[in-house]
Amino acid sequence: MRASMGCGSDPWGDVKLDIKRGSANILADIQQLPFKDQVFDDVRSISVLEHIPAWRKALDELLRVTRNRLIVEVPVNSDIRITDIWRILFPTPRNLYLFRTIPERAREALWQMDPYILLDSMIAAEFMGEIEKIFQIYCGVPSRCWRITAWRLLK
Repeated sequence: MRASMGCGSDPWGDVKLDIKRGSANILADIQQLPFKDQVFDDVRSISVLEHIPAWRKALDELLRVTRNRLIVEVPVNSDIRITDIWRILFPTPRNLYLFRTIPERAREALWQMDPYILLDSMIAAEFMGEIEKIFQIYCGVPSRCWRITAWRLLK
């Protein structure tokens, strides 16, 4: 079974969890997942952890429910200003709102996210993994991201 944690409108996965309805079929907090240990073969969390101040707790929960493979993507820190310029070039109401909230967003964990810290946490939980830099379009905005893919080590 596959799970998308913090799915937003992402259709991927048999189980789609988020704190808002969107395409989610389960509403829950990623820091306290309502699932048994190692219940999902594949777990994916795309652009979620950088918005959670207690992201380590959320990552521990993701690792706990993953039986086989966990994929986590977080933005590359240096691209935040480029993304905000993109919001001005395409001034939808949402983009303008997000541009006005830069000071508030500057306090998010987003500005401190380091993919190697995530990978170290995964390795400590008996996973092995790799880091790659990818380019994607997220909510209509071009963005570079770190993709950390980890596999549970067989005992």
